[in-house]
This record gives sequence, structure tokens and C-alpha cells, in this order.
Amino acid sequence: NVTLISDIKIEFSENNGSTWQEIIASTPASAQSFNWIVPDISSDQCLVKITDISDEVRFDESDDTFTIGEIQLIGGPYAADANTVLLLHFENNLTNSSDLSDDGVAHGSGVSYSSSANSSLGQCIKLDNSNFSNQSYISIPHNENLNLTGSWTIEAWFYFNSVGADAALNPSIVSKANSAGQNYYLWYHHTWGYAKGQYTNSLGVDTYVGIGGNPITTGKWHHICYIKDAVNLTEKLIIHDENRKLVSEQEITRNSADATPKLNSEEILIGKLFGASNFYADGYIDEVRIRNVVRDFTAVSIDEGNSNLCAKTFALHKNYPNPFNPVTRLKYDLSKNGHVKITVFDVQGKMINSLVDGYRKAGSHSVNFNGNGLSSGIYFYTIEAATFRKTKKMILIR
Repeated sequence: NVTLISDIKIEFSENNGSTWQEIIASTPASAQSFNWIVPDISSDQCLVKITDISDEVRFDESDDTFTIGEIQLIGGPYAADANTVLLLHFENNLTNSSDLSDDGVAHGSGVSYSSSANSSLGQCIKLDNSNFSNQSYISIPHNENLNLTGSWTIEAWFYFNSVGADAALNPSIVSKANSAGQNYYLWYHHTWGYAKGQYTNSLGVDTYVGIGGNPITTGKWHHICYIKDAVNLTEKLIIHDENRKLVSEQEITRNSADATPKLNSEEILIGKLFGASNFYADGYIDEVRIRNVVRDFTAVSIDEGNSNLCAKTFALHKNYPNPFNPVTRLKYDLSKNGHVKITVFDVQGKMINSLVDGYRKAGSHSVNFNGNGLSSGIYFYTIEAATFRKTKKMILIR
């Protein structure tokens, strides 16, 4: 006999069934589909479970795990994955989102919290080092996961109130150093006018990639990323502004003798350099992330201004329920060359429009989207460029 199921519960797991999160407590089985906004996580151990409300013994799960990928918006906010050895969001706490290292510890008399570079990033840490006496910084206790000799991606948001004098002569962002040198070090050398990613190699030589010409301005947010590729023997430093637009980048190639960093058993310091009294950061730091792999930094920065129609699309998550203009020019920025594709879906997940903008070089671009053939209602659109993929809701009112 066939027993019809009236209502079902839908649940989701990001850890292969170890724990479950409720998507909806009850929905009619007769609908045969359910629209679900995928959570902002990074996991390859995802499952979905459907349970009969009237008899919880009757249920079914995904035949195999599936992957939800990390959103590659420059600067996050990110989710920790298996290669993330440190991730600090500074949401009014020093909690480390990575299981591979410990939480942060505050030092000095000038540590507090404040609003970050934009609303999507929430809070940040404020380090007041406007004088020598405050000595404000964050430390993360040493463990072997934090010692890196191969590839890495080290990044953070920062905002300097002052540089070039007193405690903030040459401000440090992230460092793992001792008197013998640095395993890795991300800082701004005001005296030389250089942003620098640096380490001391196994020969005892300080090795760095730098961006000169005073690329850092006080009173403004910047995002900095330091990438070391141990396979291709390259190192790269990348700086973006508060709108996630590329400011500058520099890439160099090493020989194998230069490319192995020294290790140490020191803490990671955020906003300070080991043993130095005038290498403190005076300002704000957020979204500190260290990964032990190379992260593809090809990404899209979304225009969230309010002076043109693109704001009605890319910023709908803030402006909901403002209507979507049927004829709209979508603007986007590429930090690297890549193919761009925009796809529109209805609420049932059916693709109704696909616009390929083709291969584009790094820089600012725009493309026309015409929704005049669509009826009023709720839609979703996805913009893709290289490894970046972002889906947003839009409301069309005719």
C-alpha cells in the first residue's frame, strides 16, 4: 500500500549529519519543492534530510554529501575551513573561528570595539596606540598549526589613525616573530613608504614583497593580502580600498634557496611587532585570516553606492523591499581578468535569463540587463566571475 505524506520537516547538516539545523518545521509535501537560501558557509560535508511530520521514523537523507562554497568577496566576512589556521571577526569578542588555534588575548589599556569598514563586516577591534604608554595589541598563543613554511594567504582589514611617529612609527598588522626574525610579518614601513609582506628565510635573510609610493592613507580603510605560493615560488601583496577596489599589487619570484621561512614558537601578535616599542598599530583592524594554502584572489567587488541603478540590484540585501528596475545597468569591478556571467532564476529555481558578458580584463565594467519580459514578482540573480559567485534576491514591480 502507498501511504501519502501530508507534511514534511526539512533539515540541513554542514558536518555529514553530526548536527542538524532546521530549514522549515513543516511544509506541504504536495508542493514537491521548497525554496531555500543557501547559508554563507564553506563545507564539503553538507546533507539535507526530509522527515514525515506524522511519523519521524520515516525520513530520507541526501545520497551523498554536497559542497557549499565560500563566497569569494574580497575581505569577507569568511567562514573557516580545513585550511584556515586563524580567523578573527572581532564581533565584540576575540573568538577564533578556526579550530586549529586558540582565541585572542587583549593587552594594554586601549583595546575596544567599533564599527568596521562596512555593515557586512559588523564590528572590528580598536587599538589605541596614540602614545607609548597604552601598548595595545592582541596575541594568539603559539601552536604548530600557526608555523607556516609552505604556501599561505594572510589578510586583514585595517584603518590607521596615525603613522610615522611615537608608538605608531611603522605600524604592524600581523606578525609571528622573535629576535631571530619573522616566520611571517605584515606591516607598513612608513619611513620607506612601503606596505610589506615579509619573512626571514632559512638562511637568516629577511625576504619581502612590497608596494611603495606610500599606498596607505590614514583615516581610511584598506584591505591587505599577502600570498606565498610555495609551488610556483611566487609571492604577492595586494591592497584594496574600503570599496574593495584594487589599489595596487606586486608579485615577485623567488629561488628555492630563499623561499623557506624560519619557524619559531612565538605568539602571533596583531597590532604589534615582537620587541619593538614603536611598531604598534594605532587604529582599527578586522577580519584577520591566515590560511595555509594559496587563495585565488580573483574576485568581484560589488558597487554598493546609491547614485545609479546598480545600487538597486547589488545592494538589495540592504534596501529590501525596494523594487528592481526592469532595465538596469549592472556595474562590477574585476581585480583580475576573467569571464563574467549573470543568470536570473524564478522562485522555483528555473533559469529564465542568462547573460554572458564575456572575458573582461581587470578594471571597471558594466552590462545592460533588460527585465521587461518578466512579470512582477520575486526573482534571484547570480553574478559569476572566475571563482566568485554571489546570489541575491530582487523584487520586480511593473
